[in-house]
Amino acid sequence: MSLYSMSLVLALVMAAASQTAAQSPLSDWMPGVATNYGGPSEGMDPNTPSYGLSNGGCGYGDLSNRGSYPFYSAVGIPPGTGIGSLPTGGCGTCIEFQCVNDRTPSFAGRCGGGGATVTVTVTDTCPECAAPTDGQGDHFDLNALSFNQIAPMLNGRIDVNYRLVACTPPSALQVQVDGNDGPGLWLRLLITVI
Repeated sequence: MSLYSMSLVLALVMAAASQTAAQSPLSDWMPGVATNYGGPSEGMDPNTPSYGLSNGGCGYGDLSNRGSYPFYSAVGIPPGTGIGSLPTGGCGTCIEFQCVNDRTPSFAGRCGGGGATVTVTVTDTCPECAAPTDGQGDHFDLNALSFNQIAPMLNGRIDVNYRLVACTPPSALQVQVDGNDGPGLWLRLLITVI
């Protein structure tokens, strides 16, 4: 198959994918723990790109344009977990989080009211998140602005439920296609505008 043919097939698949319904759950809710990065707890301005937004382990490059998807909605995941064992190490996977107040007594009352959820995209790994969470599930490191949508970012650490969901960018994707249709055929895609 030529590079042109692969590009055409990709364009058709992406057009079909953009017609999917709102976030469809792809897994059941699972328990976990969330911390946040890039905020006041680290002496940083949460509106300034850091870590997974500027140079995340997934190789997306600078994601600091707040006008483009994923809109600072980023998360680092621990390697070696179920999500981390997905193709591409979980990069690009969308995860919905909800803060829960009743799992760990010392974390009680840390959630914002109303049971809000936030959906984020895996853009980075978090090796320090691999530490045990005392049976509380996987540990995730949310961008401070995303964390703040479900609990005040100054809380630092919260119990969460999380599940995999279908990614639903708000508009069509613009993809830069690069490839080699000679020996060692390969295709590289870079999402440039959403």
